[in-house]
Amino acid sequence: MGRPRKNPDDAKLPKRVSRRRSAFEYKHKNGETKRLCPLSDSYAKRGGGPLTKSI
Repeated sequence: MGRPRKNPDDAKLPKRVSRRRSAFEYKHKNGETKRLCPLSDSYAKRGGGPLTKSI
């Protein structure tokens, strides 16, 4: 089990999803990183979560 996230807002993000400078990013097991959506998008606009149909 990994360590808990420092920012409470990031605790609701799925595993392998992180908040970067300007976007949420998904880091795949093979090391590939995919940009999901900009940080400025609202939670509802992202489809309820950053991983919805983006990968």
